Amino acid sequence: MTPYDLRRRLFSILSECENPALEARVLLSEFTHIPYADFLTDKVTILDDSTISTILEKAGLRANGVPFAYIAKKKEFYGLTFKVNENTLIPRPDSETLVEFALLKAKNFKRPRILDLCTGSGAIGIAISSSLRIPVSLSDISEKAIDIARENYRELLKDRGDIRCGDLFEVWNSETFDLIVSNPPYVTESWYTECQREVKLEPYIALIDKREDGLGTIERIIEEARDHLNNGGYLAFEADYRQIEKCCIILKSYGYTDVGFVKDLNSRERVAYGRYEHSK
Repeated sequence: MTPYDLRRRLFSILSECENPALEARVLLSEFTHIPYADFLTDKVTILDDSTISTILEKAGLRANGVPFAYIAKKKEFYGLTFKVNENTLIPRPDSETLVEFALLKAKNFKRPRILDLCTGSGAIGIAISSSLRIPVSLSDISEKAIDIARENYRELLKDRGDIRCGDLFEVWNSETFDLIVSNPPYVTESWYTECQREVKLEPYIALIDKREDGLGTIERIIEEARDHLNNGGYLAFEADYRQIEKCCIILKSYGYTDVGFVKDLNSRERVAYGRYEHSK
């Protein structure tokens, strides 16, 4: 099979994708070292069986809705390249809103102690750590996700980090932080049925909250974070724009002040936050 023939074959395999030409180009660029121009014009060179087999396998996965990040086993986020797999959520640009907020509030503290809760691949916490050049603690309930977070921490920050596996704050004992950030599960089961096929291939446990309004885990975090925030510390977390108003109400009900929200790149409410001061 020549490069020209392989490209045409990919178009056929990827015909149900929104943009087969773009999908084919991305796959060929990622998994071969052949100039893309050859796939447009070269009808003579015979490709080796290994190259053909690899590309056709990846194209089949993509045609079946497997996210490209899982196929490539990596994803760019906040200028860094993270390892990802089917045990972690795929970092998305909208989550950079939470990173930006954390960097802004970190200026309030001389050397802030920061926790990234429900860290998944570690993208949010590691991005914050890389920008501030200070350690950031990470935790997640999934051991398989934590394995990936540890790999990313070592690879990107050249350090082992304080990374723990457990349900929310259960592994943090009496430890406290100046800033706690989280991208917790908040998708409702009814919303999940409307999600794209690609999203449904991401880990269910990291997406779905069992409460009808999707705020069960978030409310637990809001309540329990009070015992793990230093005086005047901030809690900030991602949620759906349809939930943000209620998130702010819940934050206030648990005694947080300076409550508000931040919009994402699509001008939708994405991050809710609050400051907690311990009563004297």
